[in-house]
Amino acid sequence: MTTRIKIISTGLKTREEVERLVRETAKLQLLRESSIIERDQEIAAVSNKHNKYIDGYGLKIESNMALIEQWASVHPEEFPKDSRSLVIDGNRLGYRLGQPQPKPMKKLTWKAVAERIKKAGAKFENCFIRTKEEVNKEAILAARMEEGVLETIGIEIVQAETFYLDPNREGQPEKRLTTEVGA
Repeated sequence: MTTRIKIISTGLKTREEVERLVRETAKLQLLRESSIIERDQEIAAVSNKHNKYIDGYGLKIESNMALIEQWASVHPEEFPKDSRSLVIDGNRLGYRLGQPQPKPMKKLTWKAVAERIKKAGAKFENCFIRTKEEVNKEAILAARMEEGVLETIGIEIVQAETFYLDPNREGQPEKRLTTEVGA
């Protein structure tokens, strides 16, 4: 059921008032878009300035960590007994045990594992194979012309109408709104 709000008085009485408000709103939309573009360009400039340092530090850290890990694997005697870490100059380094996770054995894919589970029987299939049920909305849209079908299953097709104002962009600088920094 759609509820409509009935507006008793808009506050606008003449066509001239509406035209003025349309011009004002269109101008505000264009100013907003320009501000977003300017902000995105400034963000991109700051990101570009700092990314070269951040990337460089990351590469150096990666290289240093590989050397430190190599040293640790060759010198296990440096680690305290029954410990996988040690402290050097107040900095702790060592090995952390990750979270357990399943992984197919060598030369197997997840698809092959799924087939093996199915062949192993219902006991394994019920435990290890997940089936996701969801409504096929595309099929429902396709069936909307069939009399009585959708009502039987409790579905109605709704289509909203929205009010809009597209500003006249003639004479505006050729800029595009983006959501990507640096685009």
